[in-house]
Amino acid sequence: MRTSLLIVDDHRVFCQGLEAVFAGEPDFEPMAISNPAQALGVVAAQRPDVVLMDLRLGEVSGIDLTRQMTALRFPPAVVVLTAYADTATALAAIRAGAVGFLAKNASVEQVLSAVRAAAYRILANLPGITSLGTVTDPQQAAVEGATVELRNVGTNEVRTQTTNSAGQYSVPGVTPGVYKISVTRTGFRSHTVDNFRVDVNKSYTLDFKLELGQASRPKPALTLPAAESPRLPVSGSPLA
Repeated sequence: MRTSLLIVDDHRVFCQGLEAVFAGEPDFEPMAISNPAQALGVVAAQRPDVVLMDLRLGEVSGIDLTRQMTALRFPPAVVVLTAYADTATALAAIRAGAVGFLAKNASVEQVLSAVRAAAYRILANLPGITSLGTVTDPQQAAVEGATVELRNVGTNEVRTQTTNSAGQYSVPGVTPGVYKISVTRTGFRSHTVDNFRVDVNKSYTLDFKLELGQASRPKPALTLPAAESPRLPVSGSPLA
């Protein structure tokens, strides 16, 4: 069975180049459009399995298109391929419904793998799952420069990200497993979540509230797929 793919990019040459790449693969049926205003209508009519889309589309917002496409009765899996691969953009795309987020400097093999994974509704920010969220202080102000660390308990593999000026972080490439999550920032008490389970086909949104001070404060294990609840504050008593 071949995967139907719609490529949306307002740069015609780049769009046609991607179409040629996928046309050379036996498991894809690609089509490409460089007029983003047509994209939603084409998706509604053609029902592609996957949409591979840029975010900066002239006067059309790729974030808005992603949200509209994933709200259709027969939604595609949207994979974002953009030159603007910053944390805030990744957060916006994933919250709009994208299942994959890649920079345009990704290799051809990474793009092919991401689209194949998305066709089976696997979260496709290679090589695994994305954990994202916001770190704030007790007054709800963003905490910039906080370090969010995910340590795989079984393999001891560590993934880290630093929050941006809006207090946001995004940790891509998280493989399934059990993790210890630590959030640290000079001048604040660190937060630790032990035995956090990451499962296949789920994305996770974890919000942390840091308190002033230096003492470490462990937190109990929490697990929540973003599809069930888009925000999970991690402070005070655990939520039911």
